[in-house]
Amino acid sequence: MRTKLVTPTGEQDIRNIYSYINRDNPSAAERYYRSAYDTFAELDDAVLPRRASGDLPDYIRAVTVRGFKGYTLRIAYFSDEAYLLSAHAPGLPDEFKDARTLLGLRSLP
Repeated sequence: MRTKLVTPTGEQDIRNIYSYINRDNPSAAERYYRSAYDTFAELDDAVLPRRASGDLPDYIRAVTVRGFKGYTLRIAYFSDEAYLLSAHAPGLPDEFKDARTLLGLRSLP
């Protein structure tokens, strides 16, 4: 089983999305927050999610936050560890998502 760790960029992104949703719908914001972390924590090690971007290394994958269509997490998969690098709301340009993901990647030990 892979150890799952969240980068500072991933944490900040989830908090920012929570704050944005919270302005209009506090209960949805709470559900998003829990679901984002649960989606990551409950990833099956036997299943490799889809590739995040053709412009990023192959080991960076993307998953949809359970219950939140269009909201995604980008994760770096290594043999013993998985890192949540970044989180994204729908409608963001791929270039922005890739830049945030690379920022998360640079914070790895």
